[in-house]
Amino acid sequence: MKKKHGFLADRRGATAVEFALVALPFVMLLLGLIEFGRALHIKNGLDYAADRTQRQIIIDGTANSTELASGARKAFLAGDPNKLQVTLAAGSSGGTNFRTVRLSYAMTLLVPIPKGVDVVLSTSRKVVLAN
Repeated sequence: MKKKHGFLADRRGATAVEFALVALPFVMLLLGLIEFGRALHIKNGLDYAADRTQRQIIIDGTANSTELASGARKAFLAGDPNKLQVTLAAGSSGGTNFRTVRLSYAMTLLVPIPKGVDVVLSTSRKVVLAN
């Protein structure tokens, strides 16, 4: 019986090649899940800060923008509060006065696949003011 000599017949290293083929997609999936979890955590932090700001407006409808922005930054615990963008606006519709709170946060990805791209997460609340 002839022994097979040749590159294709050699089975040494087959496990390493199979691992290399499977490991990259697995690691990418794992890192994607971590990024998704971080984004969800930051989004929940934004919602919490927006809810706290909404309560602050309901309690004191005359609170100024500086106080409200400061309160939103204090309530935001999911990231750097200095990167939190707070936009406050007043409006009226059909004789009803309201204030709008919009919070946005630029989340820098841990995995630098899209180089220099931030994901902007945001939330907003419209608060009807008592007349």
